Amino acid sequence: MKNSDEILFNINQVAKQIGVVPGTIRNWEKEGLFNARRTKNNYRAFTFEDINFLKRIKDLSLDKRLSYDVIKKMLHLQIMQQNAERNNKFSKQQISKKFLSKKWRSLREDAGYTLDEVSSQLGISPSYLSKIETGQANTSFEVLQRLADFFHQNILFFFEEQNGNSRLIKRDEGSQVDIGLEGVNIRNLVADSTAHVKSMLYTIQPGCGNYSDHSHFGEEFVYLLQGSLEFTLNDTAVYELEPGDSLFFHSSETHRWINNGEETATALWVYSPFKD
Repeated sequence: MKNSDEILFNINQVAKQIGVVPGTIRNWEKEGLFNARRTKNNYRAFTFEDINFLKRIKDLSLDKRLSYDVIKKMLHLQIMQQNAERNNKFSKQQISKKFLSKKWRSLREDAGYTLDEVSSQLGISPSYLSKIETGQANTSFEVLQRLADFFHQNILFFFEEQNGNSRLIKRDEGSQVDIGLEGVNIRNLVADSTAHVKSMLYTIQPGCGNYSDHSHFGEEFVYLLQGSLEFTLNDTAVYELEPGDSLFFHSSETHRWINNGEETATALWVYSPFKD
């Protein structure tokens, strides 16, 4: 039996698998989104890994309607990060623990849900959910994000500085906050565990952002310090932020955002979790 990496598919087979016409794949290559390997007869040939890569391109170009320039940057960054992860594997458990707080349980009980009701909606076991609520679970941000979405909350609502009580955050201090967004670095600027408002410094690489429409409780204020950011509210209103610009919106409005520029963007981001 051949190794899966040695099994090759032609362009017609691949187009059928990912749900496009062959001409679309040829156009992606023409636009420089990928370079197809060739057989001795100069026919395009694809492996399983190539097919997964093309599915990613389809998602970004057809489903999320991003421009080819933005897609190129995102794919380039993805490859760089994958290479870095192969050479430097490390655990982020210490960061993720800051999202495991009693807020999960309080929110569930206040809403009148049982462990069984919430866990069945998320596809996890009640015992696993109970461990998340008591800070005893080793979990992924994917699970935490699904749980936050269930309660219509920004995942940052659940972030807590453990034993934090500092009034002052010095330059380049503040703990890192990983919410699972590729190419997005977040630094917490408030180290008071009793604070109700989250103030973060976002550093966003070109082509990166949260480009899926989402909504939740609260209000958000963004002040752009460097680079550029594009916000889309309610799938219709588009706002281009340049350095010195600020944007306020109700988080209940569907929103997505992306760094569509060629340089790193830096923004002060203030989020209030209260209902409108």
